[in-house]
Amino acid sequence: MTDRGQRATPPLGPSRHAMKTLIRILSRICIAVLLLVVVSFALLILLPELGICPQLDMNGITCSGGVSQALAELALSVFLVSVFSGIPLLLALIGVVILVVRLFRKWRGA
Repeated sequence: MTDRGQRATPPLGPSRHAMKTLIRILSRICIAVLLLVVVSFALLILLPELGICPQLDMNGITCSGGVSQALAELALSVFLVSVFSGIPLLLALIGVVILVVRLFRKWRGA
């Protein structure tokens, strides 16, 4: 109530609850992208080392099985998008920061 007995108008913009929900969704997306980037980089390192995908060159990646070929192509796609656009790497970096902050808060609270 104001001094004249009228109700105050609510502030413009998103509510506090909506902002917290948006931050939670963004943090989950960033952590998922972090997981995707780490797994795809690990696959690109491990598949040729284990001999499952012996050929990795400028033409792409060649594997012995259908499932391994699909995984390798997905990993190579994520790698190329990460390198050339940087968006997945940026989201992964934000995911790392979120995880470090959560671990620090959990460590300080315990």
